[in-house]
Amino acid sequence: MTRPRQPPQFDRDSAHDQQVPATESLYRECLPEISTEQVGRLQQFAALLREWNQRVNVISRKDTDSLEERHILHAILIARCVQFGSGARIMDIGTGGGLPGIPLAILFPAARFTLVDSIGKKIRAVSDMAGQLGLCNVETYRGRAEHLPASFDYITGRAVAPMPQLKNWIASKLVRGRNGTVHNGLLYLKGSRYDEECRALGMVPEHVWPLHDIISRPYFQEKYLIHIRAEGLIRKPRRSTQRGRRPNQDSSSTSTS
Repeated sequence: MTRPRQPPQFDRDSAHDQQVPATESLYRECLPEISTEQVGRLQQFAALLREWNQRVNVISRKDTDSLEERHILHAILIARCVQFGSGARIMDIGTGGGLPGIPLAILFPAARFTLVDSIGKKIRAVSDMAGQLGLCNVETYRGRAEHLPASFDYITGRAVAPMPQLKNWIASKLVRGRNGTVHNGLLYLKGSRYDEECRALGMVPEHVWPLHDIISRPYFQEKYLIHIRAEGLIRKPRRSTQRGRRPNQDSSSTSTS
């Protein structure tokens, strides 16, 4: 895992020339209690994300004009539903451009975030942005989530993979307990197919928040935040395949008559 590194130098003139929409009212629509400092950092993050996206495709280029709504607002809606406790450990799997991890790290400075992606250029971008934002509670990891030698209270993600595949990746990374307003587990931003994927795995989410009910914008129709407790995801130890043996029976012994 790495801490944010010193950023490369960018030509910022192109970023200043872009028409960045006024976003404070957008963020306060979601989180009325958000501080002015946090709004400023989210706005700075949006500018950095646009800069990096000119060089590296960290988000879809077609979403650049609506970045604040489709990416940052989408991420901070998690904070409308869940509050992380002080010292909570959160993995953001498949972080891409630092979403939802960086906005959440801005909102929860007392929690610790590990942003994970297997693509090196995306992790370099995320490390740079976290460094420029002064986020001391963020570290990055380049590689597969299942290879990360750490465990977490919560795992966040945005439609990284279908649920069966995701479960295999994170089954060994969660710890039981409660370090926030909900039990430890997965907090996953997902479309309407979450229901059939959960049923196929025999999993029942503890909470499902329809995002359109929280903020009535067309983009958030059929978008949900689902919460699955760690107990429903942690891989159970395999049972022994040997049957019929007594506890102290020596398998090499034979009976005679």
